[in-house]
Amino acid sequence: MATSEDVKSALSRNLKRLRMARGWSLDDLATRSGVSRAMIVQVEGAKTNASLGTICELADALAVPVQSLIEVPKENRIQLVPAAETSVLWSDDAGSWARLLCGTSTREKLELWSWSLAPKAEYSSKAHGHGTREIIWVMSGSLSVATGSADTKASAGDCIIFEADHQHTYRNAGRGTCEFSMIVQLGVA
Repeated sequence: MATSEDVKSALSRNLKRLRMARGWSLDDLATRSGVSRAMIVQVEGAKTNASLGTICELADALAVPVQSLIEVPKENRIQLVPAAETSVLWSDDAGSWARLLCGTSTREKLELWSWSLAPKAEYSSKAHGHGTREIIWVMSGSLSVATGSADTKASAGDCIIFEADHQHTYRNAGRGTCEFSMIVQLGVA
């Protein structure tokens, strides 16, 4: 498993490379992402462990999958991502977590996530870039996804598909742990 230092180093290197490839200043990225210039300086300098929310905001502004910010791309046509190299990007004191398993930075930008929400746990996500879609498969327990005025509940075996370019919240809607997999198909920012 990648350590927090590995993730911090990769994020630092990749964020700066992607920002500079676009010809953006620190202020440009701050304006586009809503992340403060001071935080971006800290992240690019590998001086802080950025939160999942911050990483997602930066990825959305750059129109890249989170994966391309935290891992070094491989050149092989077939890529193995060992479990030890995946990263837990969010966790809480109740034992909930979100792990980014893998992603692509090709024309079809995709991310594969694995989530576990403890009883009564929830995670709120800011809006992703325009056209971003999430596909969720509930493996165990019960999950509620709130988007605007809609609240959709799914049980083990059910899927939820929604446009994620607006704020949304994942909630454990049952009494036991809820585990789900999610594919994020990134749209154009």
